Amino acid sequence: MKKIAIFTILLIIILGCSKNEEEIPTISLSSYINETSPYDTSIRVSVEEINGILKIRIYQNQKVAHERNLYAPKSENVDLGYGEVETIPYTPYNCLFLKEHILLYWNAHYVNTHNKTHTYTMIYTNKLDSIATVTTIGVIKSSNFGEDKFIIHDNSENKNIVYDSTGKIIFEKMYYGETYEWPTCYHNIAISNTEFLDWGEYSISRKCLDKGLIWSNTYNELIPNKPVEEINPPKIELIEHSLKSNVLNSIFNVTYYSGEKEKVSTKIDINTGSIINN
Repeated sequence: MKKIAIFTILLIIILGCSKNEEEIPTISLSSYINETSPYDTSIRVSVEEINGILKIRIYQNQKVAHERNLYAPKSENVDLGYGEVETIPYTPYNCLFLKEHILLYWNAHYVNTHNKTHTYTMIYTNKLDSIATVTTIGVIKSSNFGEDKFIIHDNSENKNIVYDSTGKIIFEKMYYGETYEWPTCYHNIAISNTEFLDWGEYSISRKCLDKGLIWSNTYNELIPNKPVEEINPPKIELIEHSLKSNVLNSIFNVTYYSGEKEKVSTKIDINTGSIINN
């Protein structure tokens, strides 16, 4: 009798634990985007799918500052011809920072005679206030254009399109077999709707989306090697820049092959590209 009582108690405990385990909710989580702002490294943006709901969060110093649910097209029905229709899902795949705005990119890719990609761009403020949406076809890359504009390249028409932070088109051009200029540095400076100053891997340049390269100065011209006869180039890192009275000021961390390190300042007249000696 005593053994039966003990067995009954153990069975009740086991069933109770099983019931508690069943009551624990299952969380399904997929992470799509986790990016830090180049303008303020204390700000991070994440996009996650939690139990089927997409959420965008802005973190400030590792704490959630703003959060909202994301509503964007889940999929697109694409007519492939010959009576065939394919449902292509949209996926959040990229994030782009402007000074005061955040852009989220979604795309749906399908292959037919045109090999198209549909891209759906959502524009938010840094507080996650919704500004606008932009839908394009054939986008293969995008970039900020200064601090308050962005540019996309539509490969279906070999076209560059510049938008302001409200999603309004302020410049577009198709390129017929010709090459086009593109920002290579996140901290590029837009000096008009078509021209910008850019820090590339080997040079500082003034470029125009409409007319091409205007001028360029290599880092070898701006920062002499030490010693001069050293054939191994120094490592250069841009740490500060400003534009004032048509003079572009840049400050670099420079590490020479010998191991010597120093900060070097340069000045360039943006109208002519002439180097201004300190």
